[in-house]
Amino acid sequence: MGRRKKSNIDLPMYMAFKNGGYHFRRHGKSKLLSRDKKKAFTEYNKIMFPDDGESFTYFAYKYIESDHHTNKAKNSIRNDLISLKNTTYAFKEFVVPKIKPHHVKKYMTHRAIKSKNWANKDKSFISNVLQLAVDEGAINDNPCKQVKPLRVPKRKRLIIADEFKAIHDIAPYPLNHFMALMFLLVERPSNILAIKLNDITEKGISIHNTKVDKQMIVSWSPELRKVIDNIKDNRRNRFNQYLFEQRRGHESYKLSALQSMFKRTIKKAIDSGLLAESFTLYDIRAYAITYIVNTDGYGVAAEKAGHSSEKMVRKVYFRDEHKKEPTR
Repeated sequence: MGRRKKSNIDLPMYMAFKNGGYHFRRHGKSKLLSRDKKKAFTEYNKIMFPDDGESFTYFAYKYIESDHHTNKAKNSIRNDLISLKNTTYAFKEFVVPKIKPHHVKKYMTHRAIKSKNWANKDKSFISNVLQLAVDEGAINDNPCKQVKPLRVPKRKRLIIADEFKAIHDIAPYPLNHFMALMFLLVERPSNILAIKLNDITEKGISIHNTKVDKQMIVSWSPELRKVIDNIKDNRRNRFNQYLFEQRRGHESYKLSALQSMFKRTIKKAIDSGLLAESFTLYDIRAYAITYIVNTDGYGVAAEKAGHSSEKMVRKVYFRDEHKKEPTR
């Protein structure tokens, strides 16, 4: 059994990156595809799917090399690559003209046994692949348009202040400061990890919201400045440009590493009786938005969260009790 890849994990089977180029390696032989990644995927498709212009797998890999995929946010690219592996296995015997809505629905039903969220993500990926087939004239219509996404109940876990403080106080570095920034900046984890040292100025912290492709500046508060100063004091890699740096190399701290650290901290808190019910790293943003709604209202919460309207705040992020007045 071969060793598991630790780098370039987005490359498909038999493709490897070595000596500045992408190689096709099979049966002990190696062939240079190209030094350019997109061209390498094109050559890979020619080898893996000769004289094939209709299989789902052919269009799936062609979608992966397209701008529609490569221009996505880092987390969306990761999700697409997971969906690529699952869907190409399920539809490996299919040519795209033979894929019907009931095939997609059947796949989603099977995938939903483990996760409804991933069933919907895979359906979205299949739809993107089949839309590429439509654009290239292989099929006339996208069958995914007739398949409704599965209904997923929204999260209702509301963190209270004492719970947040208990986890924050026992969390190791850099998790404790990361949690503090999630609450103060009201940002997604990926956007916080993308903050560089030159984004921190006298005006505040410049943050790029990848979801809506918008640049924002968060002005200073005494508490925010104190957290940033503490992070800078704990930095060890002076050659790294990111606020949350890896101790070696030039990349930012990995979200997966923070999530693992967070899970261990939650388990420790539950085992010691500090916490009765677990919550996720993403619940902290909902906690921050709920706090702002209760203190300043929906309008301010939507603005600080980077949403153009209050609808998303009301529907997804506000998790406290909705209050209303009696008729009289």
